[in-house]
Amino acid sequence: TETRTATISSGADLPLGFTATVSYSLVRTDRFQLVGDRFAETTTRQVEWPVGNLRWTRTFGGGPLTLVAAGAGVRHREGTSTQPSIDGIGALSATSSYSLTPDLQLSFRNGLALTLSMQTRSQRSENNGNATELDQDDYTGSLNYSFALPQSLSRLRKQVRSTLTALSSKTLTCLEQRGSPGCTVVSDVRRQEIRGGLDTDLLKTVSGGLQFGYSINDARHLSRRTSQIFLMLTFQLSLYAGDYR
Repeated sequence: TETRTATISSGADLPLGFTATVSYSLVRTDRFQLVGDRFAETTTRQVEWPVGNLRWTRTFGGGPLTLVAAGAGVRHREGTSTQPSIDGIGALSATSSYSLTPDLQLSFRNGLALTLSMQTRSQRSENNGNATELDQDDYTGSLNYSFALPQSLSRLRKQVRSTLTALSSKTLTCLEQRGSPGCTVVSDVRRQEIRGGLDTDLLKTVSGGLQFGYSINDARHLSRRTSQIFLMLTFQLSLYAGDYR
């Protein structure tokens, strides 16, 4: 097996709080396997271009916001694999994918933090005339906030850390066969979920938390839909010797 890799990458800190990175990668692999009295050669070639990330960050000295950060990443990948045969026809497979991942972060002066992100991905895989296409979209929102317990519950007013996360996901897969028009759906799965939690330090070495969530899974290609609710109470004991000094 012989592998050759070429990679070029660069980055820059731009004015107004922008940062950017970009890279290009090429990987070629030649594999020779002895079959009978001859060598069978398999050649794989993979290119990643464009691959980049652009981000903007700004801090504020006054007002309700302390930090705003926004960014987006993009990745495009193409790969092929060929294996000639004795009759000259051989096997050919190819894969191409594209993904985009924007996100937004907001930090407020009262300690509230909000994060929004999206990930979209499309992929096509071809193998000897048949093709499989995948489309996936994920949306996520997260809220984090810390607050002090009322003095009636905690004389020292210990901090409670709270989180709330919402997720929406869609994954669609279809099969395109040689000689058949259109793309036949083989999998269509949707998912929605919301989950949250509270945790605090009960004692010097003991912390406790409450987690809850609700999710819906919808497999439309099977006409099957399920939902789940969970509620969990946890306690954690630290056995680190330094906590007992």
